[in-house]
Amino acid sequence: MKKFILFAFLIFLSGATMAQQLSFRFANPRIIRLSSVDHFQFDVQVKCDAANTYLWAATVKLNFNTSAFSNTASQWVVSPKGVFSGLNSSGSALKYTVTKTIVGSVYNIALTGDVGVSDNGPNADDFGAVPQNTWTTMITISARLQDFSGDALTGISFQESGMNGFEQYISAPGTFINYTNPNLFDSRNFVSDFTGRIYSDLYGWSQLGSSINSVQFVDWTTATSTSIWDGVANIPNDGSESMAKNILVDDTATLTVPANGKLTASGSTTIQTASGLAILSDASGTGSLITGTATGSAVAESYMTTGSWHQVSPPLSGQAVSDFLTATGNITNVATKDVTSRGMMNYVSSSNTWSSFYTNSSGGTLATGQGYMMRTDTNAAVNFSGTITTGSVAVTLSGSGDTGWNLVGNPYTSAIDLNSNTATDFLTANSPGSVLDASYMGVYIWNQGTGKYDVINYGTSAEDAAVGQAFFVRSAIDGAEVNFSPAMQLHVNSASLKSVNSYPEIKLDAVIDGKNASTSIKFISGATKGLDLGYDAGIFSPDSPVSIYTRLIEDNGANFMLQCLPSNDFSDLIIPIGIDSKTGGEITFSATTINLSPNRMVILEDKQSKKFINLQNETYTTTIEATTNEISRFRLHTYDTTTGLEGENLENKLNAYAIGNTQIRLKGNVGSGSEATLYDIQGKAILVKNLKKGNLNILSTPGLKTGIYLLLVEDNGQLHGLKIPVKE
Repeated sequence: MKKFILFAFLIFLSGATMAQQLSFRFANPRIIRLSSVDHFQFDVQVKCDAANTYLWAATVKLNFNTSAFSNTASQWVVSPKGVFSGLNSSGSALKYTVTKTIVGSVYNIALTGDVGVSDNGPNADDFGAVPQNTWTTMITISARLQDFSGDALTGISFQESGMNGFEQYISAPGTFINYTNPNLFDSRNFVSDFTGRIYSDLYGWSQLGSSINSVQFVDWTTATSTSIWDGVANIPNDGSESMAKNILVDDTATLTVPANGKLTASGSTTIQTASGLAILSDASGTGSLITGTATGSAVAESYMTTGSWHQVSPPLSGQAVSDFLTATGNITNVATKDVTSRGMMNYVSSSNTWSSFYTNSSGGTLATGQGYMMRTDTNAAVNFSGTITTGSVAVTLSGSGDTGWNLVGNPYTSAIDLNSNTATDFLTANSPGSVLDASYMGVYIWNQGTGKYDVINYGTSAEDAAVGQAFFVRSAIDGAEVNFSPAMQLHVNSASLKSVNSYPEIKLDAVIDGKNASTSIKFISGATKGLDLGYDAGIFSPDSPVSIYTRLIEDNGANFMLQCLPSNDFSDLIIPIGIDSKTGGEITFSATTINLSPNRMVILEDKQSKKFINLQNETYTTTIEATTNEISRFRLHTYDTTTGLEGENLENKLNAYAIGNTQIRLKGNVGSGSEATLYDIQGKAILVKNLKKGNLNILSTPGLKTGIYLLLVEDNGQLHGLKIPVKE
């Protein structure tokens, strides 16, 4: 329950001959520890609209929250300050007396001038002059707290009706004149400010319970309600998480989340200043804010490097496109027939093309959850303004199939979890088939370093979408809604996505005329040879001059940039490889293996030339026709020397065994022109032999060391692998 307390201040002023008007305001709040108990301390300031008036008598009456503060007079400390304390011009002490009383729920403090001073009674020299039109602290009040939750509101405000008509100043020794009635009062007060943690420009941060041996500090690991009274308050910039409950940014104040700052407000964030919360971004990262609810306006930066296109999603909502472009001078002016064109576009799903460039006069607002392509001509941040997005966001997707690609983006002021395979990550929240296309169950993010799209799903490392990050998804049906929720939010300052891959992987690359493309095959426990929802990801390479992809072993007709296969079934897999090329010409294949056991081998087959190439030790160059869309010429074979390879591709099976370490005998029918290659466990070819047509071939192998070897037999365009144990 809020009670009303009266602070009575008698202020006597001298020196003027006619009534003048006073103004009052609150200033400089802070939490301070006195006698081992926390107090809310603040200043009452005054100014006059005329010069040469001297403090003689006045009344100040305040309302305050008695549940937050003690109502015992002795537990409040009131001290005159500035020109109302210390010495006068003659070196004598100023003659003010403070009297404190409590009458019911009214707390009275009297600041009275001493009428018994020498030199013919009270003179102007005995009291302090009120500055003309300049605020000065009249008294400092320390109110003892009795609610230590940190969530209490002070409830402190002037009770203006009880103050008007009581103020006087001294016009001659012993003669008093009233100030003009009514007084003027600053519109700001402490009514809604919290007693947990507070910032003021003069004193900086202070916090309830944060004092050791009377030395103040701020504990950002404690979630306490927080107020910013004035000035520009910064949270720590060290990458640690700063905790709060409710946040109030008072009118005229600003709260800044620096580029490496992380702020979590579990309750509400109320911003009373226009653009009173600022989230900064630079080359090192972007500030991160997670809050339950938010009102008021903010600004948020998104750092971009020059010379590259970035896919960006606005982290704030409600900003007009024209206002954004007009205020953001570093968005490139594009050299077109329309000289007003700017380096900003959106994606048109129905035609799989980018829209025309935006101009400063483009209509509409930046859409929450939508992505845009942007380019800057400086290494600097672009600045968004608007309201902080909280709660769930639904974005309607358009199209399906090949016209189902939509550029969406992170709508929040923090990163979001994309693919941790939990109940709250982005992919899990957007079901395959009903929201996202089951064969393209992933997030496709533009990689400006490679100039291509990286796919992120359950088959890749756990990743996040940073503040301002946009990405492509493919809609399952026209009108499906992709959903973002606060449960996806997490704190990550890094400006770029990070990846640490732990799955065994074959990354197959193709290069034509300096243009490169790649596709990945990963081996994951529980994966199948068919479609694995959220693991296999169809290809997305708009306008790419060359694309390489795989088909599922159990083909569903889609082309995949990521295929996941069972980790326990590496041996003797045959994976179809597809190539799309506009220009054709000389093409070079290579492979990179990641976390792949050294006993596993990767063989590329060119069915047209009837060649087999061990891509772990060499590259393969051939030619393809222009406008190629080839899915039947190339295949990838995998072999594992730790499993039994028995040449199961032949109707009459091949069999091979070693005689000591001096020869290997190959039994089974092979045709003329057949060739056998013997590999050691590191994949190095140690013997190549042309085979004779017939049922028995003997390969001389003097000096072989004890171990497991792989014998690959190429016979009329077929490849057969056999594991050969050898003992010296």
